Amino acid sequence: MPRFVCLSKWKPEKWPEVAKRFAEYLKGTNTQVLEADQRLKTITWEFPSAYGQNRSVWIVEGELADISIILRYWMDLLEFKVMPSVDFDTIKKFYPDKHPNYE
Repeated sequence: MPRFVCLSKWKPEKWPEVAKRFAEYLKGTNTQVLEADQRLKTITWEFPSAYGQNRSVWIVEGELADISIILRYWMDLLEFKVMPSVDFDTIKKFYPDKHPNYE
């Protein structure tokens, strides 16, 4: 299953709206978002915002179409960077002795 790191940030003055939307998200009030969320496997969702930063980090496995449904739900409040990634345990299987440029 593909893995993605999704970084989000918001303008500090948007925090009340972000907090309200997050509460709605957790309640599952949007059926399409809830169904997409259930098809995804969240590895971690970190909230530096709990320490006053206007960011979150979501590492998730699943189809990009489902991730896009979740991100569209937030697009009016948050800016995103979405990066495909490979977990460290998988990388360790190939490095260093199996890498063609390893000396």
